[in-house]
Amino acid sequence: MKKLFLITIILLLESFPSYGKVGDGYICHPIEGIYSFGKDLMISKSESLSHPIHIEKFVWLKDTIQFNELKLTIPITIQTNETFESYDGYHKVSFDDGFMIWTKSGVNPIGFNLKTFNCKKF
Repeated sequence: MKKLFLITIILLLESFPSYGKVGDGYICHPIEGIYSFGKDLMISKSESLSHPIHIEKFVWLKDTIQFNELKLTIPITIQTNETFESYDGYHKVSFDDGFMIWTKSGVNPIGFNLKTFNCKKF
């Protein structure tokens, strides 16, 4: 099951058109998710991810990305003209040509949440 998830991510990375730059705002719809709290690894069902609560919006600023609705700003650690990686100790966001991977680790060291998104400029 893990291999299928990783293969899906790799294939999705190759299928999105090139766009994106500093100053753009994005709306991101979830594609897939996987999470764990304790010893169990669970996959988010597509019907649960289709709920509007899972849609994320962010603005790509010069040195940070900002999720206004979450009041969350994450510093950018690496960026090119169309890609970035950001990390703040709990959240790691990778963005490449409209495809976003967001990994969240909680204060509890045995839990995490990973979601993939298809993002478009708004």
